[in-house]
Amino acid sequence: MILAAYKEHSPDVIVLPESMTSPNVYSPQALLTPQPLQGQPLQLLIRLAKQLNVVITGGLRGNS
Repeated sequence: MILAAYKEHSPDVIVLPESMTSPNVYSPQALLTPQPLQGQPLQLLIRLAKQLNVVITGGLRGNS
């Protein structure tokens, strides 16, 4: 999704949805599946931002 948006629009900033790493943020089950804040989703976004020279932002839900 990020690469496709970049190829089509060449943006400076890419904004992703709130809680993009959780399938259903309103489900009680979501609280039982925490991701570390410095985990794989964030590391992927950091790599893509550097690779594409853009700012990527979005909502991440995690436990520190």
